[in-house]
Amino acid sequence: MMKEMERKQNICTGEPVFSIVMPVYQAEQFLSARIENLLSQTFEDFELILVNDGSTDASAVFCDSYADKDVRVRVVHQTNQGVSAAKNAGLAQARGRYIWFADCDDTSSPVFLEKVYPELENGADAVSVNRNVIDTDGTRTEYTRKYEVLTAENDEERLQMVKDVAFRKEIAWENWALVFRRSLITENHIRFPEKEISFGEDMYFTFCCLLHIRKLVLLPDDLYTYRRREGSLSDRYGRNVSLTVMNRNAELLYQYCEKTGNAEILLKNFPLLWYAFTEREFFKGAVMLEKDSRAPVRQIYTEQLRDPFAQRMLEEVMIRRKELQRLADPWLFDCNMNLLAYLSGRSYPTYFIHHIRNRAKRKYRYLTGKYRG
Repeated sequence: MMKEMERKQNICTGEPVFSIVMPVYQAEQFLSARIENLLSQTFEDFELILVNDGSTDASAVFCDSYADKDVRVRVVHQTNQGVSAAKNAGLAQARGRYIWFADCDDTSSPVFLEKVYPELENGADAVSVNRNVIDTDGTRTEYTRKYEVLTAENDEERLQMVKDVAFRKEIAWENWALVFRRSLITENHIRFPEKEISFGEDMYFTFCCLLHIRKLVLLPDDLYTYRRREGSLSDRYGRNVSLTVMNRNAELLYQYCEKTGNAEILLKNFPLLWYAFTEREFFKGAVMLEKDSRAPVRQIYTEQLRDPFAQRMLEEVMIRRKELQRLADPWLFDCNMNLLAYLSGRSYPTYFIHHIRNRAKRKYRYLTGKYRG
C-alpha cells in the first residue's frame, strides 16, 4: 500500500503525462461515481483537476475528500463564473503534456487514456475518440467509424480537416471527445470565451485548435458515454430554437482566424463553416414546422436571422449554394435552403411546408435512429 502511494506521489511531483480537467457544479448526485470512474484509468500517469465552480450542494466536500485520498486529485474552488471560466481555471493549473476536458455526469472507458496515449506519443496534436449518446428518454445513439489519420501541412489541407470535423456526424467536436497536446493550446493562446457565449464553448475551442493542428487521429473505439440529463444546460438548449448561439460561436471563430494572420483560405471559405455550425438549427426548424407552431417558429428564426453576422454569411451561402451542396448533405442542404427562403418572407402553400417538414423528419430518423420502422 505504501509503495502504491509513493508511486502515485512520484507521478504528481513531476510533470504528469495527462491533465484531466473537470468542471464541477451542483453535481453531488453523480460526482463520486464519476471521480471513481476517472481514477480507475488503466493508464495511471495523470492528474485530475476538479474545478468547483461555486457549487452550493455537497460537491465541494466530495472534491476535497477525493483530494485527501488520492494525491493525483487537485481541487480549485472559485465563485460561480460559468463553465468556460472553470475550464480556463483548470487549464491554467494543468501541468500534463496532454489535456482532456471531461464532463462530470458522463462515463468513460477505463482504457480511455491508454488508447489515446500511443497516438499522441506518435506525433498527433489531438486524438478524437468514438462515443455513444444516451438521450433524456434513455434512447442510445451509437456511432461507427474506422481508424483514420487526418493531416494538414498547409491552409488547403487544414480547411479540409475543418470541413471534415464540421460536416461529418461521426466526429464529435465536444471537448470530452478530444485529447489535445497542451502546448498546442498554450502556444496559440487558445482559451474558452467566458463572457461572449453561455453555451457551445466546446465548439469554439475545438475549431480554434483545428486551425493549428497538423495531425488529428480518429479512433474507432467507443470510449465515452455522453448523457443528456433532464434540466441540464444542453437539454435546455436542445429544447429551444437558437441560431444566436451558433452565430456567436461562428463570429468568435472568425475573429480568431483574423487574429492568427495565417488563415486566409479559411476566412475566404468561412461561409461553408458557418453553414455547418447552423445546419442543425435549420434542420430542427424544419422538423418543428407543424401547422399549429409554424408562425412562432418562423418569427423566432426570422428575428435571429437578422443578426448582422448571419446576414453576411447567409448572403455568401446563397451565392455559393452549388459549391456548398457538394460539400454538405445534398438532401438536407436542399431542405434547409427552401426553409431559409420561407423564413426570409416568401409565401409557400401548406403542402410545400408539409413536404419540407416530412423530408426533415425522415432525415432525422436516419441520422439519429430514434424512429425506426
